Amino acid sequence: MPSGIGIIDTMLDLPFADLRRVYEFLAPQLRDRDSREEFDFPVEYMFKDVPKAAQEIDDPVAHTLALMDHYGIDRALIGAGGEAQGRALRSHPDRFVASIGVDPNDGVGAVEQIVRAHETLDLRAVVGFPAGCNPQVPINDKRWYPVYAKCCELRIPIFMCVGVPGPRVPMACQKVELLDRRAHV
Repeated sequence: MPSGIGIIDTMLDLPFADLRRVYEFLAPQLRDRDSREEFDFPVEYMFKDVPKAAQEIDDPVAHTLALMDHYGIDRALIGAGGEAQGRALRSHPDRFVASIGVDPNDGVGAVEQIVRAHETLDLRAVVGFPAGCNPQVPINDKRWYPVYAKCCELRIPIFMCVGVPGPRVPMACQKVELLDRRAHV
């Protein structure tokens, strides 16, 4: 095993108090009553005793850094969408790196969002969640092509959600075999 290589978490987020608000974008895709009405977040059915402690955290950045130190995580890729995330990225560029999620339904707006984030945030990754788009956009759909092209041009990797989504939403748009066409272009 190599040594001296730190742990980089590529799917971390800071704690947030209002889980329902964070996942509002999924509401049009949710099909079952529990996901729409009962759960605080759409994948709650997979977890038991989800802590509500995020509501009590005064400084989510300091809290996250303490947890990262505790678990030996050197750096983390985080979304750049909120005030706390922006503060984390500005105050601790040695610990946090920026990613953004895009929706190809936004067309040129998605590409402009990538360029803006690349210029202002030192963007390191773009995230695609086909099952979370409204309407859903399959991985191999032409609406993704401008996003793929801009990421290639800027040499930014794409973290594409594939397979069965955690939330109870239709999954056909994320079938893994849809990657085959993208891998050969």
